[in-house]
Amino acid sequence: MYPNNKKIDLSGFNILIADDQETLTSTLGKVISSIWGCTTNSVYNGDSVLTELQKGCMGRPYDVLITDMIMPGISGLELIQKSLKISPELAILVITAYEDEFSFLDVVKSGAHDILLKPFSKDELQAKLYRVLREIHFIQSCKSAEKRYRDLFNLYTDGIMIIDPKEGTIRETNQALTELLGYKEGELESANLGGLLPETESRRFKKWYEVFLSEGAGALSDIEVIKKDGTIIHCDISAARVVTDIDDNVFITLKDITERKKMEDDLIEVTQRDELTGLFNKRSFEMQIEWTIKSAEENYTNYALLMIDVDNFKQCNDTYGHIVGDLVLSNLGKVIVKCIRGSDSGFRFGGDEFAVILCGTESSISTKVAERIQTQFAKTETYGTSLSIGIAQFKTGMTAKELLLLADRALYEAKKQGRNIVFCINPDDKVELLTNFM
Repeated sequence: MYPNNKKIDLSGFNILIADDQETLTSTLGKVISSIWGCTTNSVYNGDSVLTELQKGCMGRPYDVLITDMIMPGISGLELIQKSLKISPELAILVITAYEDEFSFLDVVKSGAHDILLKPFSKDELQAKLYRVLREIHFIQSCKSAEKRYRDLFNLYTDGIMIIDPKEGTIRETNQALTELLGYKEGELESANLGGLLPETESRRFKKWYEVFLSEGAGALSDIEVIKKDGTIIHCDISAARVVTDIDDNVFITLKDITERKKMEDDLIEVTQRDELTGLFNKRSFEMQIEWTIKSAEENYTNYALLMIDVDNFKQCNDTYGHIVGDLVLSNLGKVIVKCIRGSDSGFRFGGDEFAVILCGTESSISTKVAERIQTQFAKTETYGTSLSIGIAQFKTGMTAKELLLLADRALYEAKKQGRNIVFCINPDDKVELLTNFM
C-alpha cells in the first residue's frame, strides 16, 4: 500500500488535456498547474491528441491524458486504445457528459484509469487526478527502485543467482555469474544448481541446502563448480532466503576462490616439499605415515616403508664439496620419483636420509622397487656413493612409531651387511594383499 502520509512532488508530470471546449481545457490547465505545478498542454480534437502524444512534452512522454470521450476526429474507446499504443505507460482520465453511452467497465477495459462525469466540481477533479498522479508516482518509484536493484545486481562483481526454494531451479542470474561460468544471458534459467556441481559436491550441497532452508541463511566454503566448458572452479557460497507477501526467493552468491585456493595449495606444497630434491619433507612424512597406518587398518591395504641412506656421502662431500653433494641428493630425488607410482610417496628427512611409502605391496614387490632405485641411481652416480635400503612391511596392529623403528632396524642391517644392500623385514606371516607393481 502506498503510504498516505508520504509527501510527494508531482510537479514533474506532463499532462495533456483534450476537449473541444477551449474554456474547459484552459480552466483545467490553470487549476492543475496552480495545485500541483504540473506542465499542461491542451488540444481540441482526437487527431491532435495522437500527434501530441507522439511529440511528447519537453523531451519526455506525457504522463497523463485527460480527454473528453466525444470530440471531432478520433474519439471514444478508439482514442483510448490508440493513445496507449503510442504511449503504453500513459494514465488516462476520461471526461464525459454521456454516462449512458460509455459504461465505466468498458472505459476501464479499454485502458483508462477513471471517469469524471460532467459537470464535476473542482474537489472531484482534484481528488481523482491526485489519485492517478499518486499511482503514477508510486509506479515510477517502484521502477526506479527496481532499476537501481537491477544495476546493483548486474554490477556486483560476484556471481548471484536467484533460486526457487522448493524446486531448486534457477530463476535469474546476474551478468557476473554467467561470465564466471561461461554461459550466455538466460541460458541458466530453469537449470538446477545441483547440476552445476560434480556428483560428490552435489551430495554435499544438498545436505547443506536442507539445513539452510530451515535457518534462512548460511554459507558453504570451497565447493567445486563445473563451468560450461567442463573446467572446475572453486567457489565460496553464501545464501539468504527472502520471503515476501507475493514471492519466495533464495539469493545465492558464488565467490570465485580458484586463484586463492591455488595460492594456498602452492603455499602448502612449498611448506611440505624439500627444495633441493622436490620430495616431501620430514614434516609431511610425519603427517602421512599416520594417515597411512589409519588407511591400512580401515581398508585392509598392505603398505611398506623404505628407509634409504646414501653410503659414503660424508666422504663425497669432503672430497668433491657441497655442490657435488647437493647434486647427488638431487639426483636421488629424481630417481625415487621415477621408480615409484602415483599412489606412492617419496620423502627427504634431511641430510642424506630418505624414505618411501609404498601402497599395496608385499615384501617381494617392495624389494624389487628398492632394487630398482639402487640400479637407477648407480647408472648416473660417479662420486663413489651407493644406497643402503631397509624395508619394513606393515602388520595389522602396528603403530606409526613401531613401523618406523622396524624400517630403521632394517636399514641398520643393510648397512651392517656391507652397504649397497636391500634388507627387508616382514613380521607378518599371514596372507597379504597383493597389488602388482607396474
